[in-house]
Amino acid sequence: MFRTLPLCGLALLGALLAVPARAGSSIEAVKVAAGLHDGSTFGPKLNAEGTWVAYGVREDRRGTIYSLYYARSLVQDAVFRTVWPNKHPSFKPKEGPNSFSDLVGFEWHPDGVHNAMIVKHKREGNDILIEDMKLRFGGEGDDEQAFFSRDGTAVIATVRSPLGTDLWWSEVRPGARPEQLTWTRDFERWPDWHPTERLVLHEMYDRKQGDLFTFKIDGFEQLPLLQLPDSDEVRPSWHPDGERYAYLSNRAHPGTKVYDLFVGKVGVAADEHIKVIEAVRVSDDSQSYCWGPGGRYLLAIADDAAAGHPFVVAPTDGSRKQAALPISVSNNIDPSLRLIADEDPAAARTLRLAWVAPDPERKRGDAGWNVVYVAAFDEAILLKLVGLK
Repeated sequence: MFRTLPLCGLALLGALLAVPARAGSSIEAVKVAAGLHDGSTFGPKLNAEGTWVAYGVREDRRGTIYSLYYARSLVQDAVFRTVWPNKHPSFKPKEGPNSFSDLVGFEWHPDGVHNAMIVKHKREGNDILIEDMKLRFGGEGDDEQAFFSRDGTAVIATVRSPLGTDLWWSEVRPGARPEQLTWTRDFERWPDWHPTERLVLHEMYDRKQGDLFTFKIDGFEQLPLLQLPDSDEVRPSWHPDGERYAYLSNRAHPGTKVYDLFVGKVGVAADEHIKVIEAVRVSDDSQSYCWGPGGRYLLAIADDAAAGHPFVVAPTDGSRKQAALPISVSNNIDPSLRLIADEDPAAARTLRLAWVAPDPERKRGDAGWNVVYVAAFDEAILLKLVGLK
């Protein structure tokens, strides 16, 4: 379902989105859909090409909080749609759009069509519905997260059970039957598919601490990857080479929520891992950091309120300390970063960044009202900051 936005200001917005900041200049942030929603935004996600951004909105309706998702084109003015299961192929008899009250999560499929909607059923908890395909996760527990493999042929989900949170998976094809992978008493979350193998990296939280594990789909084999005795290691993700991985750890401040961003290598001891970014601002609604194209650098938001929670970037190999990006927006959270494809191989590489921050022009009581910001800029800006060519 598509909806046309008011035309006021859209031509200017489209022009700003289309012109990236060049090396040596500041990065200009543009608000997306500001003023259109009666609620605060969260968790923006760019699609694979960086041409669309999807984001959630939490609205207070007579004391009850509802969540909805919207998608906005960043290359076509006024193209905007709600995300909702209007006529899903998996609907049961007498089931329809009114059977669901909220859309609490969303994940882009690599093709931008068969995306994952996490929808709150009025009677049965959260279900994951794959758009335009008869594929549905559902059951007694709430479905919480969905992540697609790099090639889009498989999806892994986290599903709450009476004991904790388990991993499920499925092929992405009509009528596929999701399978449960784990039956533990722990909370398994933030899975990430290996770039080339049917191998999933994920965190496991056992109510005392967080550790990292891998799960091999072929053979159903789960193995520990990183277990430290006094700290939490969480939010893992693979480097594009499939040998290294990034994760957040509070080992420098055990028992706190102060997390640093590390890069490790499979088979290498933790004391040889590289601390890339210190004190990352962590959110429940996003991975909280982003790999740069090719995995040469990592981008995150510093957990530094005095400095306005700035964006920071650092090389993956730890050869330079983190550096702040020239973005003037303050109190940032939930970053999403993509390389915008260009048919001209000689053209400068353009990045698009999306995130959430308070709108200084709009207040609700004493709290800021978060809106989605986007920025397009030459990758050379980041490469200069981290000493890469």
